[in-house]
Amino acid sequence: MEIRRFEEKDRPAVSKLMRALIDYHHRLDPEDHKTAEEFTELEDYFEEIAKHKDSAFFVAEENGEVTGYLAARVEDGPSYSIHKKIGVVADVAVDEKYRRQGVAEKLFGAALEWFQKKQLATIELSVYSKNLPAIALWKKLGFQEYKIRMRKNI
Repeated sequence: MEIRRFEEKDRPAVSKLMRALIDYHHRLDPEDHKTAEEFTELEDYFEEIAKHKDSAFFVAEENGEVTGYLAARVEDGPSYSIHKKIGVVADVAVDEKYRRQGVAEKLFGAALEWFQKKQLATIELSVYSKNLPAIALWKKLGFQEYKIRMRKNI
């Protein structure tokens, strides 16, 4: 498996993975998440991730097939934080048939190396509370809960 930077030729495969991720989140929380078909802003979202001013977009490739991607970026830390800049794992998806084979870990390894070159002291990400496999993965990779975001529908 090769981990490399995103190239324009990867767009169709990455878009397919994004659509699968959107549909997965819809299945987890259909009252809040659109389906991929309803998410007409996919190309705008894709551009936002791929073209962020300080970002890295990695893909995993196996035998010429894109098996996963990870988008990472640097953002300003919140005003209350001692960290002026933070690393953010913005988006990650792995093709269902390649899950539990270390793809996400390898993608994160590339992102971690990129974050370290940026001399960042902290990395953040968001994960849906119902996405138990993702929570387990991120905990395995050393992440821990530090803030809980809550919601009330009115």
